[in-house]
Amino acid sequence: MSDILQQLLQTRVEPGPKPEWPRWIADALAYKPESAAVVDASPTKPVSPEAEDQRNIRVLTRVSNS
Repeated sequence: MSDILQQLLQTRVEPGPKPEWPRWIADALAYKPESAAVVDASPTKPVSPEAEDQRNIRVLTRVSNS
């Protein structure tokens, strides 16, 4: 029994290599476009608060099984 225990204690596990991203993911993460898209910060026409709050509200009612 002590031989097995001694073998277990002597055996050391080396740390595995550090995992790396696949090449296509690394390329996608490193991608930087040559020119950034122009973003217009102000809207072309003013938006009323009522227009922003358009919701599709449905009333749910329970139907009896009988």
